[in-house]
Amino acid sequence: MKIGKTTAVLNQRKWYNELDLLNSKVIEIDARSARIYFDPIWIDKIGKKIQGYDLSFHSGTVKIFLPEEQFTRAEIERLKAEIIICKKWGIKELIFHLKHEKLNEQENKILQKIVDFAKKNDVQLVYESNGCLIAEVALDLLEKFSDINYNLDLGHLNVGIENKKFGYDLDEFLKKIDKKTVYVHAHNNYGTDSHQALKKGSLDWKYVLSKLNNIKKIITETRTVEDNESNIEDLKSYLKECDGLFK
Repeated sequence: MKIGKTTAVLNQRKWYNELDLLNSKVIEIDARSARIYFDPIWIDKIGKKIQGYDLSFHSGTVKIFLPEEQFTRAEIERLKAEIIICKKWGIKELIFHLKHEKLNEQENKILQKIVDFAKKNDVQLVYESNGCLIAEVALDLLEKFSDINYNLDLGHLNVGIENKKFGYDLDEFLKKIDKKTVYVHAHNNYGTDSHQALKKGSLDWKYVLSKLNNIKKIITETRTVEDNESNIEDLKSYLKECDGLFK
């Protein structure tokens, strides 16, 4: 199991020159805050700068499948462009969001085409629920798409639980997502998606992690360097307690 950090705390324009400031070789490029240019020359130049890191990529898309058709098309094309960037940069994991509700039949067909496109480019799509995790929406998506894995965002889980919108027994949910949960975003809160340190929230994150057996990577996703460091220390300590899984 690997622990890493997000580029969200770095300079938006020059994030690729500041990766060493994260003091980690495991890094998630957050395309919502890291400036990304869809220009082949720029992509090749940055690809050389970021070699040597164990990278994953968080899509800059927001909610694929929106009421406005043009917005949906734009989001889909951006995600496909990001898949190509991941291939060029040797990144295997691409984290992405969808709309809040379950997908309809037509949307499922469109998403399957995107999944197929990602597979052809040797990129694994990893689904993340939105800011308030609704269990049935996540389970429906994971059941219908065998080639999509799951990123359990601890903060989003807690927002769903605290606001009574999660709608499921926690143990049963964790059991159902266990096989596909290969990735975790680590942060906590008291019911709003504030991206605080793990120790600054009401979710029993250790209990949640103890129920998941296939996690390959945990990214601390707080909004400050201090909270990131706090998370790293807490995660290392926890994993050492779990038979030395940390490396």
